[in-house]
Amino acid sequence: VRQYMLPRYRRVVEFVRSRGVELVSLDSDGDVSSLIPVWLDAGINILYPFEVQAGMDVVEVRRQYGRDLRMWFGMDKRALARGPQAIDAEIRRVRPLIEEGGYIPGPDHSLPPDVSFANYCYFMERLREVCEGVGA
Repeated sequence: VRQYMLPRYRRVVEFVRSRGVELVSLDSDGDVSSLIPVWLDAGINILYPFEVQAGMDVVEVRRQYGRDLRMWFGMDKRALARGPQAIDAEIRRVRPLIEEGGYIPGPDHSLPPDVSFANYCYFMERLREVCEGVGA
């Protein structure tokens, strides 16, 4: 990975940075924990979506890499199908990251068809309340 991928990622990052881009994001699905150090070495500083079902945990990734790695999403989409209690638990799990900053909360991938509109609305309202409370 380092031999073949790192030079190419660096080349892309250097190109966009030379044009004033400071934040470079990468979307990669599955368990990418072994690739995070390579991407950081290449200069990528935002990763997403951190699929929970694949074993990714944004809380653990933050513990390992700190705020230098910004993260998007990483909330278990399956919690939205299970209802308000599961949604609240998932929001509590990532709340420390919301409070620290450098993290944009959201489901870890496209929502499955078993997520009801009512559950989605509940999720969005609760998430809005938490984010507004942090920003106050």
